[in-house]
Amino acid sequence: MESVPVEIVAELRKNGLTYAEISLKLQQDYPQQRGFSKRSVHRYCKEHNLEKMDDDEVDEVVEQAIYNGDRTNPVPYHASGFGHKLHLDQNEKLVMFGVTHVLAVDGYSGMIVSHVIMPVKNNLLIYEHIYRKSVLTYGLWEQIRVDCGREFFLTLFIQKKLRQQYGSTEIVPYVQTPSTQNLTVERLWPQVNARVNYPLKRILFSMQDRNSIDMTCPTTRYCVSHVVIKLATVGMERFISAWNSHFIAGKGVPLVLSQQRFTTQVQASVVPSTVTATQDYEQQGGSLTHFSEFGIDPLRERHDLIRLRDEHFGVDIGSYETVFTDAVSGSGDLVERALLHFLTLTQRLAQLI
Repeated sequence: MESVPVEIVAELRKNGLTYAEISLKLQQDYPQQRGFSKRSVHRYCKEHNLEKMDDDEVDEVVEQAIYNGDRTNPVPYHASGFGHKLHLDQNEKLVMFGVTHVLAVDGYSGMIVSHVIMPVKNNLLIYEHIYRKSVLTYGLWEQIRVDCGREFFLTLFIQKKLRQQYGSTEIVPYVQTPSTQNLTVERLWPQVNARVNYPLKRILFSMQDRNSIDMTCPTTRYCVSHVVIKLATVGMERFISAWNSHFIAGKGVPLVLSQQRFTTQVQASVVPSTVTATQDYEQQGGSLTHFSEFGIDPLRERHDLIRLRDEHFGVDIGSYETVFTDAVSGSGDLVERALLHFLTLTQRLAQLI
């Protein structure tokens, strides 16, 4: 257990995972290591005072670990230009509500080049919306940097294949490191949490405490995930726009720094589609989860009813932009009304099937 960075376990605890669930996740993320029993996790949390922490305390643990990582890292970080290193990472602050962020940041400029929110982290979605989108838009990075999780396997597989044909041979195509060493992207998360995740999380926890939502119900799980992903996407679009345009001390403005690019330009035809990439990976003996479900939408086979639901929701509630603004600068009542109305619409329309 001591080889696991404390901030990783701290976030899992704050996300509501039980000791047994943390045990299972660590076994999946660190398959070559042992000592992740439920009892070991419990003892680790007790020793590090992780049993009861609020959001601010978790962020303090994370930021301190990042700061200490900076001080103890014997090799100073260096990125020579836009296109040298691309950092990918996920944020699971709202994972219990079916919301997982993944983003990619250029190491030299600090520019966020792609972002996606999904119900459950998934190799195929990450490849399609993060890696493939970034390469088609900006070109091929020399190196990809990720943590030790399995959700990036398809991305790393294709990065290695492409780099065998394009780009420098003097740098390895990817590096997997502990979260505390993926500092370029880790530093972003406390700000994302404060501006996007925590305002939504407080409302959702309040609704749970008042039994307004039942997250054991498959339909409720889907509806909450769907609406909160829409709201978080609004928040992230605002954050990314502001981040990429602001001045970073010691660097400059990300958008400005990104104008001089050292990515390797490749034809779109050489970057495999998600379907082709998946087939190639599985033909090499790999295994991927094609679809990760969070709850069940009873209307999933009826596109006419889905359109009707969206139309009624827009008329009755308004835009997701307005609802998210209420989450961060209003009472949060509109967020609650939006969630419950989407659920009610879904249940009523399901009766027509």
